Amino acid sequence: MNHVQLKNLKRFSVSFVLISFCLVAWENQPFLKMTSMNFERATLDYRYKNFMPQRMPSKDIVFVDIDDQSLNSLNDRLGRWPWSREVTSNAIEYIEQGNPKIILMDILYSENDKKNPEKDDFLAKTISNYKNVSFALSFENFEGNKADRLPASQVPFSIDIKNYQPKSNNYFLSYTKPFSPLWESLSHVHVVNTTKDSDGLFRFAPLFFEYNSEVFPSLTFKAVSQFVNNPTYLIEDHRLLLFENDVIKYRIPLDDNFNLKLHFYPHKNLFKTIKFDKIYQDSLSVLQGEISDPEAHLKKLKEDFENKIVLIGGSATGLQDLKVTNIDKDFPGVLLHGTAISNILNNNYLKTIPVYSKYLIALLFMIVIYLSFIFLNNVIVKNIFPLLFMGGYIYFSLILFQNNEIDLPIATPLIFGFLSYGDGILYLTLVEAKQKKKIMGTLSKYLSPQVTSQLIEKGIDPTAEVGHKQELTILFSDIRGFTTLSETIKPEQVVEMLNFYLARMTDVVFNNQGTLDKFIGDAVMAFWGAPVDDSKHALNAVISALSMKFKLKEINKHFLSKYNMEFKIGIGVNTGNVIVGNIGSNKRLDYTVIGDNVNLASRLEGLTKNYGIEILIGEATFSSIKDSIFCRPIDWVLVKGKKEATSIYEPIVLKSKMTEKDQELYDTYSKGLGFYRSAKFHEAKICFEELIQKFQDPPSRVMLDRCCHLIENPPSHWTGVYTFSSK
Repeated sequence: MNHVQLKNLKRFSVSFVLISFCLVAWENQPFLKMTSMNFERATLDYRYKNFMPQRMPSKDIVFVDIDDQSLNSLNDRLGRWPWSREVTSNAIEYIEQGNPKIILMDILYSENDKKNPEKDDFLAKTISNYKNVSFALSFENFEGNKADRLPASQVPFSIDIKNYQPKSNNYFLSYTKPFSPLWESLSHVHVVNTTKDSDGLFRFAPLFFEYNSEVFPSLTFKAVSQFVNNPTYLIEDHRLLLFENDVIKYRIPLDDNFNLKLHFYPHKNLFKTIKFDKIYQDSLSVLQGEISDPEAHLKKLKEDFENKIVLIGGSATGLQDLKVTNIDKDFPGVLLHGTAISNILNNNYLKTIPVYSKYLIALLFMIVIYLSFIFLNNVIVKNIFPLLFMGGYIYFSLILFQNNEIDLPIATPLIFGFLSYGDGILYLTLVEAKQKKKIMGTLSKYLSPQVTSQLIEKGIDPTAEVGHKQELTILFSDIRGFTTLSETIKPEQVVEMLNFYLARMTDVVFNNQGTLDKFIGDAVMAFWGAPVDDSKHALNAVISALSMKFKLKEINKHFLSKYNMEFKIGIGVNTGNVIVGNIGSNKRLDYTVIGDNVNLASRLEGLTKNYGIEILIGEATFSSIKDSIFCRPIDWVLVKGKKEATSIYEPIVLKSKMTEKDQELYDTYSKGLGFYRSAKFHEAKICFEELIQKFQDPPSRVMLDRCCHLIENPPSHWTGVYTFSSK
C-alpha cells in the first residue's frame, strides 16, 4: 500500500465510522425513518409492476363479480342498484346447490329495504337455512351506532387469539352491521374494513379487528378458518398460527400492526371470476324449469363452486369499491381479500430477510465503495465501479424478486451507498484532484506524460520516496566542444540552439519511457527502470541512445540551414545497481540516481570522443540487449576512478535491420581485437588497416595507432586492458 492509499484509508475510515453512526441513529429519527420506508415501498411497487413473479392464485377461490356489465344488463329487469334482497337470496340459494365451502359477502346490508320490507325477512329466512354464509360487518371511528357491545346474536361472532394483547378498549368507536332480522339469522359474520398506506395505496390485509375488547375476524380470516377443523389461534413471533386439532396448519406472517402484507398476482383477472348477471340468469332458469339437462347443470355448478370460497362483491364503478394498489388503480376491494386468502392457502408469501440485514448490506455497500476509492487506480474505473456495484445489487434484487419471490432491501443500502459515494467523489474532487495536479506538474518536468499518468493512476509520488537500491540503466549525453562553440556565437543564439536540441532529446527519452534526471549545461542525464518498474530498462535506454543519434541528423539539418553549424554528441549507457530517490538538502530535494554505475555511464560518454564514435555501452547493458540490438566490442578498458576493467561496446542497429556491411565490420574488428588482446599486434594491425581502408572506421584508426606503438615498444607484461587516466 503506497502512501496515497494509506492516506485515503485513514480519511475514509473516519467517514465510514461517522456514516455508520448515522446508520445506527437513522431508526430514531421519525422523518428519516419514514423517508426510508417510503423509498423502500416505492422500490417494491416498481418490482411488482415490472418484475412480477409468475404465479397463479388459489383455485379454491371463486369471485362472483357485480361488474358494470351486470348492472347494465339487469338494469331493465331489477332497476337501479341496490337491488331487491330477493336477488341476493336467489343467488345464494343457486350457488349453494354447488356445495361451496363458504360464501362471503363483501357488501354491507345495513339498512332495511324500504321499498320491499317483506324481502328483508325473506333474505333472513333463506340465510338461516345455510350455515356456510357470512355477511359483512364494518367498524368506524365516528359516532354512529356506538354501543358498549354488538347486539347479541344466536352465534358468538368474536374469536379468541392467544397471546394477543388488545391495543385499547376503544380502538373503534362504532360499527355498521347487517339489519336486525338478518343479523339474528346469521351463522357467520366477518369484518370488511381495509387498510391503506399513507400514500393511499392498499398493500396490506388486516386479519382481525378489535371492538370493545373483543376480536372479530376479517373476511380473509373467516374464509381461511373454514379450511381448518376445530381451529384455534395463537400469536407468536410476528406470526398468526392456525391450529387444526392442536396441529399447526397455517403460519401467517404479520407486520408490526398485525397486518398481512399482500403478495399480489400478475393480474386481477387470474382469479376465477363468474359475472353476477350470469348467476342471476341461471338461477331464474332453474326456478322457471328452463334447464334442459339438470344433471349436467348441477355437475357444472359443482365444478364451479364445490368446496370453494365464494366471494360476492363488485368491480363496478358505481359500487365505489375499487382500490388503488401498486399493480392496478382499479383493483376490486373484494380481491384484496381474495389475494390475502390465496397467499395463505398456497403458503405464498413475499419472503423477507431479517430487518437488521438492511443495515449489514448498507455497511457492505460502504465498505466496497470506500475500498474502491482507495485501491482502484484508474480514475474512470474508480468513479464508475461503485455505481456498477450498486446497479448490480439492484439488478440482483430484481431478479431474486422475480424468480424467488424474495424482497431484498434496496432503499437503506442505496441511501448510505450514495452517501459514501458522494463523500468519496467530493474528497477526490477537492483534495486528491488538487494533489494530483500538483504531482503532475512536478513529474511532467522529468517524466513522459504516459509515465506520469501511470504513476498518478497508481498513486505513486516518486518525489516523496526515500532512496533505495535498484538496478537501473543510466544514460549520459553531451555535446562535443559546446563550450568552444558557444564562444563564437551570440548568447541568445546559444540559448535558442540549446533549447531546440534539448527539447527534442527530451522527447526521445520520454518516448521510450525514460525518466529525465537533469540537464547539466548542454548534457542530458536520464535513467530507465524508475519510478515505474521496467523489465526492459536496458533495451529502452539503448534504443533511446540510437534514436538520439538519428535525431541529431534532423537537428543538424535545421542548424546548418539556419546557423551554418552543427552539433556532435557522445552518449554513454550503463546498467547496474544505483541509489534512487530524493537526494539533497532540507531546502531542496531532487529525485535522482547516484552510485558507481552512474559514474561509469558518465565515463563511457567521455570515452566516445577517444574512439571517434557517438555511443558506448557497458558490459552489463550489452548482456541485457545483445539478443535485440547488434553491437560490436570496442575495447577492454580501465576508466579513471575504477579498479576493475570493463568491456565496452558500440550498439549499431536493431538486429532485424542488420546489413552485410554491419556484419563485415563486426567480424573483422572482432578478429583484430582478438589479435590485439593476444599481443599479436602485427596481425591486429592488418585487420584494422583493412577496416580503415574500406569504411574509414574511427575505432579501427585508434586501435591501429596503438598496435603501431606496441610494435615499436613491446610491453613486458600484457593484459589487453587499456587504462585511461583522464575523464
